[in-house]
Amino acid sequence: MAIRLGHTLDREQTRAAMARAKDRAYRTGRAVVEDGAFTDDLDGLTHHAGEDAQ
Repeated sequence: MAIRLGHTLDREQTRAAMARAKDRAYRTGRAVVEDGAFTDDLDGLTHHAGEDAQ
């Protein structure tokens, strides 16, 4: 799904994205995370990774 939304994740980012998706699913009681919400999560993951490299 991340690739479809324009993101490339490393192993650590993939684990974090899955944890966020699971957390959201449990909190909302829905197994499907909307693209927009997941994109926001991915933006946060990939944006912060770029900041760490600077």
